[in-house]
Amino acid sequence: MKRKNEEIKQAVCQAMISEKHFVGTDDLMQKTRSMEVVFGRSLSTFILWAYYGQGSTAVAKMWKMDHSTVIHQRSSVVNKIEAIGWCGRTYLKVCETLGLEPLNYIHPETITKPVVKYFKTEEGELLVRRPNGTKSQVEGKLTEWTPEQRARMRILRKFPGGVPRDIIERFEKKFKTTL
Repeated sequence: MKRKNEEIKQAVCQAMISEKHFVGTDDLMQKTRSMEVVFGRSLSTFILWAYYGQGSTAVAKMWKMDHSTVIHQRSSVVNKIEAIGWCGRTYLKVCETLGLEPLNYIHPETITKPVVKYFKTEEGELLVRRPNGTKSQVEGKLTEWTPEQRARMRILRKFPGGVPRDIIERFEKKFKTTL
């Protein structure tokens, strides 16, 4: 299994380098907390667990970490794959390199979405600032969300895989509607 672990680390590093995130196999074994290294390490342990049937304890021993860390990484790496474009593309490239079929319950995001920011000028105009630095006036009016809509969006963003039952019950009790 150690040889398979090395193949996975190589495939993850190559896929990340093709996405312009320069992480080496030595970096994955360090305790660095940078997002790229954490994602690479999490993806490697996830592949060992999901595709090769290794338990969280066995993976943890191989990677010199606690088994609870491996359990946490499983959900966090899936969330990143489904939310961040380069993470989704990296996962698909790793699967392709290793000859694995992407898991059907993971829906990778492959497009990097530009970040736009809204701000008001001194005159009260609403402008949008785009990533390339340009600004323009917002056409129409931004939607004013009701408290129920804001709560619903906040809950669904916080729990993308499924909302815990107690949160659902609190929401339904407060707003007298289903989530």
